[in-house]
Amino acid sequence: MYGFLISTQPAEAAFPEYGGRVPAIGRRWDGKNLHIRQVTLDKFTGDKLFADTGDFFVATEGVLLNLAELKQRHHTGDTAELFVRLYRERGETFFSLLRGSFSGVFYDKAKDLLLVFTDQQGSKLLFYDTRGGNLCSSSSLPWLAAQCGRRGWSEAGLLELLTFGYSPSCRTVLDGILRVGAGNYLRVTNGAVQELTYHRFTNRHCRHTTAETLRRADELFRQAVRRVTDKNTEYGYGQYIPLSGGLDSRMITRVAVEQTSETVCNFTYGTVGSPDERLSRQVAEAFGTRWTFQSQEGGSFLERIDEAVLRSDMQLSYAGPAESYNALLELPPDRTGIIPTGVGGDNLFHSLFHRTHRRSAYGDFSLSGCFYPEQKGLMPADYARRFENRNIHSLYTRIFYCHNFGAPLTYQCEAESYSVFMDVDLMEYVLAVPEWERKNYRFYDRWVLSFYPDAARILHNDHQIGRREPVVEIMGRSVPVRDVMRRALSFVLRKAGVPLVQRPDASKSPNPTEQWLEENSALRECWDRYFHTNIDLLDAMPRLQAHVSSQYLQTRDCQQRFHALTVLSAVRLLHPRTDSI
Repeated sequence: MYGFLISTQPAEAAFPEYGGRVPAIGRRWDGKNLHIRQVTLDKFTGDKLFADTGDFFVATEGVLLNLAELKQRHHTGDTAELFVRLYRERGETFFSLLRGSFSGVFYDKAKDLLLVFTDQQGSKLLFYDTRGGNLCSSSSLPWLAAQCGRRGWSEAGLLELLTFGYSPSCRTVLDGILRVGAGNYLRVTNGAVQELTYHRFTNRHCRHTTAETLRRADELFRQAVRRVTDKNTEYGYGQYIPLSGGLDSRMITRVAVEQTSETVCNFTYGTVGSPDERLSRQVAEAFGTRWTFQSQEGGSFLERIDEAVLRSDMQLSYAGPAESYNALLELPPDRTGIIPTGVGGDNLFHSLFHRTHRRSAYGDFSLSGCFYPEQKGLMPADYARRFENRNIHSLYTRIFYCHNFGAPLTYQCEAESYSVFMDVDLMEYVLAVPEWERKNYRFYDRWVLSFYPDAARILHNDHQIGRREPVVEIMGRSVPVRDVMRRALSFVLRKAGVPLVQRPDASKSPNPTEQWLEENSALRECWDRYFHTNIDLLDAMPRLQAHVSSQYLQTRDCQQRFHALTVLSAVRLLHPRTDSI
């Protein structure tokens, strides 16, 4: 991914070719024992600092949505001066004041202190390797691998990608290379590298739902949307907002229409007749936005395996990135700035879990439900201590390290992306509302009905807002009554080693992969050819090879097959060979 390469050795590795439609800018800074390169998109360049002030070096990647607010508050118009002031006033975690999707580097020459940081949600990737006494950190895993030289595989990281579909532990598929966690930073001094935490989300309850709570939550949500629309306007970009049948993207669109004089452009992708297509059309008509729909019938975009895995930097099962990149190609690259998403909205305004004392187990939020016996010994020693309860565990792993590495990370290949619901000020306020007051959309629906009744007139995924279907609580989670028997049967069969595979209703699913595989022979042949051509890449890891083969050949579960193909692609891309498929 675009961003930095930071090394104590001369940084000479070539940046990987992502094949985007937007030109990139290359920058370079060389100190006595520190070398920094940046390759970034030629967008939002005023937010991307790369400056040597004499005493300090500072660089940023991404968008700083409160940059104008901070400059005004600290009475300066110079970004480099602002960062130096913040560092002197707040110390080495000064970047906790920043809002947006960003990563950065700050070097204090006098103290020989290097700080490398990512944002509070980890939406800008940073990887690092410290073996051999040298630091090497990069925003791109292939770039880092090229700088460090050929590395062995991390079977633990590959197994997480195969079973969970992402890494909840911040491992990568390469041995010794880790991903910097959300809200963390690297502190490098006297040759020692530490990964430390500067921000942690909690849900310690300090307020209950009242009219004032709803009003303040609305103010913070509007501020979060305004930060995005204002930044796009500042740089002359359009307001392109993805729209689905859900509530999150609808509310972003509803508020954005009020806050900008420009025409809001919604785009939807999926299957004709699905709730995403039907409800999005109604929302666009009601709010007066310009709406485009991209049909993905047949699923041919799923043939782009390597493209999708490369653009997500081997961090996520490839299907989601392939789908969103296919949609990105329909947007005008010169007009597309920050694409605001609704990732995490359900986890924030509608709590999924209601027993805060209940802790999760390693792999609880797997995309496939797969778990092999040897993984019991692969959980990091401090893993359980990272998350105070089930809600926070879900927030960091399934939201920050999974969903936010899908469409948002893919959009960053040609633009910027930011989840409005992940605005730090908004999140910290709403997370303090008890989970039992947010469950079954109680808080969410009250907010919508109180401030945006016009948005409530359209169904939410075929359910009426304010009149939700009955639910029961099972193991601390709300389950619709109509789903209890199906989920119970699936649980029993899974425990017996016979997973229940149900073909989604094509009229309700935006991506009915099982149906596409039946009807699209080219897709079936592409998958089979890719698997059989590349499975020998795992010959040196026979146990992993057996698991990949089993998941691809012996199951009808498309999610598990996605994961198997993703592992093969990651190995193929990072250790390329001369033959091709």
